Amino acid sequence: KKLDAICKKLKLEGIYYEKDRSYHIKGLVDLFKHFGEGAKNKRLGDALSLKKELLAEVLKGYFSGDGTFYTKTHKRSAIIEATTVSKQLADELLVALQRFGIIANIKTRVNKCGNIEYRILIGKTEFIKIFEKEIGFIQKEKMSKIKEFITNRKWTRGKSEIPSDIVNIDNYNVNSVS
Repeated sequence: KKLDAICKKLKLEGIYYEKDRSYHIKGLVDLFKHFGEGAKNKRLGDALSLKKELLAEVLKGYFSGDGTFYTKTHKRSAIIEATTVSKQLADELLVALQRFGIIANIKTRVNKCGNIEYRILIGKTEFIKIFEKEIGFIQKEKMSKIKEFITNRKWTRGKSEIPSDIVNIDNYNVNSVS
């Protein structure tokens, strides 16, 4: 009944099928076709040109469905990972993440079906922080794992997180060279 009300409000045609307990919304099928038909043909397409706030929601949806967050065994580093069999989608996800200042990598592997999978990996703590603040996951469990990792993270080799008292030039007697 709730979906019927939403469809009516949005002027979409929705039908509930009791047999398999599914709800089909005609307008959504057309919308999702825009992102490609079949797993290997998925793409972001025009979604790349959305306002940053809307693009964040698209990425949140994608990473919530096909992504995960995990810490390495030693707990000092972590990875946000999403997987796709679409090369175009993988490349476009990198571009979309770059709009937020996030640099990700792509690694490939062959899955159980013999298809090449493209793994989008965000591994630097500074980029995980940006992802957590600006994109995030829908799932509260994933978000709490990221927050816990960031909160407990104490050291990295990246210059942005080195304690200032270690690199503060004022602590050293350095003469300028002309």
